[in-house]
Amino acid sequence: GYQTLLSPGFPEAWHPDKVKLQPGINPATKAADIAEGQKMLAAAGYPMGKGIEFELRPAAATGNSYENSVRFQSQMTKALPEMKINLKPFAPGELAVPQAEGRFQMIAYTITCVPDAVLEMVSQYRTGGSRNYGRFSDPGYDTLVDKAILELNVDRRKELLDEAQKRWYSEWMAQYVLYAQPNKVMMQSNVANFDETWGFWFVYGTQTKIHRWWYVDK
Repeated sequence: GYQTLLSPGFPEAWHPDKVKLQPGINPATKAADIAEGQKMLAAAGYPMGKGIEFELRPAAATGNSYENSVRFQSQMTKALPEMKINLKPFAPGELAVPQAEGRFQMIAYTITCVPDAVLEMVSQYRTGGSRNYGRFSDPGYDTLVDKAILELNVDRRKELLDEAQKRWYSEWMAQYVLYAQPNKVMMQSNVANFDETWGFWFVYGTQTKIHRWWYVDK
């Protein structure tokens, strides 16, 4: 599923259908969006990406992080053929320290979401957030998140998160998310309450805790 700031599994998140209409993602406007990006970079002194070179470090040499790095490299260099993106996967056990210290130019990595949309926004992107490995920091973003933490009205809270998602896409974009991958699980018909315990926000999807289930006779 397409996503911007928040995983589409959160009720407050933009639905993938909405994300798909955004510039750079929308199939109907993608060619024009790429051309506009090329013009902007040329005006900034980087025609077709010439002069831009950085190291992209996947979390491992195999698996999703590496495959997504290859996809990102392919998409960007197709649009900007003079850009150079050098892939350098982390060796086993090498990721944690440089990631925590922010010693990288670009990293491909993911981790499970936390149970609440605002807490997810705090941990991943707020100044000083525990999972804000890229050290993204913007006063406008911090203000929105801080207001959302204190907001008890559900509708107003959703409005704040919607504004954050709009500005994330139009102003900040500190991360590129290629997709969010859902889990699909089938259960026998007489098991009840499974839908209340399974989900991307409840620990890791494939290792989620099991509780509050029961059998039904009819």
